[in-house]
This record gives sequence, structure tokens and C-alpha cells, in this order.
Amino acid sequence: MLNWIFKNRSAERRDVVRSAADLVRDRRNIGMWNERVPDYSRTAPNAMIQNRARYLVANSAVAARAAQAFVDNVVGPGITLLPKVSSQNLKAVLLDTWNAWTDVADVDGLLNFYGLQALAARMMFIDGEVFVRFTTDAAGSLRLQLLPAEFIDTTITRDNVIAGVEFDPVGRRTAFCICEWHPGNLLRLPQSNRVPSTEVLQIFRPAIPGQVRGVSALLPIMQKLNDLDQFDRATLVKQKTGALLTGFITTPNENPLGAAKADDGTWTASLEPGTIQRLSPGESLELSDPLDRQRPRFALQHLERRPVRHQLLFGAGWAD
Repeated sequence: MLNWIFKNRSAERRDVVRSAADLVRDRRNIGMWNERVPDYSRTAPNAMIQNRARYLVANSAVAARAAQAFVDNVVGPGITLLPKVSSQNLKAVLLDTWNAWTDVADVDGLLNFYGLQALAARMMFIDGEVFVRFTTDAAGSLRLQLLPAEFIDTTITRDNVIAGVEFDPVGRRTAFCICEWHPGNLLRLPQSNRVPSTEVLQIFRPAIPGQVRGVSALLPIMQKLNDLDQFDRATLVKQKTGALLTGFITTPNENPLGAAKADDGTWTASLEPGTIQRLSPGESLELSDPLDRQRPRFALQHLERRPVRHQLLFGAGWAD
């Protein structure tokens, strides 16, 4: 009687576990379609997406190559000025003036104008947007300052301000709420100022009408890149573990295979590559059975397949 009760309870428990597993599997397969898509036209950029995108570019070779390829295709060596005037003297003067300005265009004095273009394209790819502020030096010459997305103060709450961007009644950008210093500075309280839109250039690629802020180009392939990165790390650990080859000698002799006796009384011996060792009568050598030391080509084959590679490349906004 007790056996029958326990057997039926076990069967019921198995059915409950299987039903729960089926629900989880079904939710995993179709649950994504039930999730709400963030309204990027009315919300500030997701800090988690931004941090993950920056992490992938810094640690994933595929993401880093995607960012560099985007810069190479959009900017290349730099977008320059070519005056179209008939006077050669005037053309030479314009080119000299332009080249002199490009060397000092950066307000921080780190990059020239073409370096600013490359950095702006890179930030646009990773963060989804970048801001360029027009300033002047003491002599009144134009200078450019690149600002990452976190410099826009999204805590300002007014009817005409959305995600740190101020709009007029028509819907045109009139100003930006820009922090005076980096908001991550723990030694200063955050403080922002209203900067007219005529002094700020927002560079991003809208994906939907009315979009206010940009979204990282890595968002569609972020999960797949992370999965491939974790698979690659697990494979490397597996290969390191599989390389730990150990031998065990069973012998009635006092000194097996010319081994040396340690202080604790144990015998140790080593085998060099290509060694042919003669065993004495009664001796036997057994090797441990480590993990498969042949590196699986799953990850490499996964990236080498053109459909998957194009899915990654086009998902990030560029093609090979």
C-alpha cells in the first residue's frame, strides 16, 4: 500500500515538474513577443544598454571590429573641405586657413578636426548618439567640444523638456540641458545649464519618427555577442583543464622509471615528448583521461557562416 502511494506521488511530482518546465520553455520561446518595446521617442537612454555596449566594445573583438568598421565606412580618413573657386590664390588662402583651424578645432587640444570626426562616429555607434558643443577661445575662434550622452541632464522635468531636450510648441529643439561637469564626478554636485540648440549639435540616427535620443547600434546583437564571448571563455577553460595530463605508475620495484624520491617519501617521474620508456617486468603506466583537448570549432564555425556573420554585421548597422 505504501509503495503504491509513494509511486503515485512520485508520478504526480514528475508531471508537475514537466508542466512547469514546459511553461518555462514556452515562455522563453514566445515571451519575448509579449514584452513592451521601450518608447525611445519619449524616454531617456537606458544606462544599462549604454554600459553593456561599452563593455562589449572594450572586451569583445567582434564588437570592437564593428565599431572600427563603422568609423572607417562613415568617416574614413576624415571629411575635409575642398574650395571650388576659380582663383588659385584665393583657393590656397582658404586651404591654409582651413588646415590651420583643423589642427586646433578640439577645445581639449587632444585631437584635430578629423580625429574629432572619428571619435564622434565611434561614440554614435556605441552610445547611439553624441553631442557637439560650439564654443570659442579667448581670440573668438571656433572650437568644438564632444560630449557623451550622459552629459545631458535627464532629471529636468518640465512640460516642454523630454529626456534633457527642450522643445518649442511646434516640436523643434530649442535647447539642451547640459551638465557643467561629468555627472559621474562624486566630488561635485550635479548641475546643468540650459544651452540653446544653436550652440549644440546632436548626432544620432533616428529609428522611429519623433525620436528624441539615440540608441546603441549594438542593441540588436548584444545578447548574441555576450553568449559567444561566454562560450569562448568556457572553451578556453575547458582546454586548460584538458591539458592537465597525469600518469600513474603501478610497480613492485623500488625505483619506477628512474623516479626521484621526494622528502615525503613519494616517487615522482616525468615523461618528455617523444620518449620511449622501457618498463620493467611488473610495471604498468596508466594515464588520466582528461577532457577533450581538441578545441571545438563551434564558435568559429558559427561566425564563419555567412548568414550568421551578416546577421551580426547588419544588426550592428554595417556590412563586411
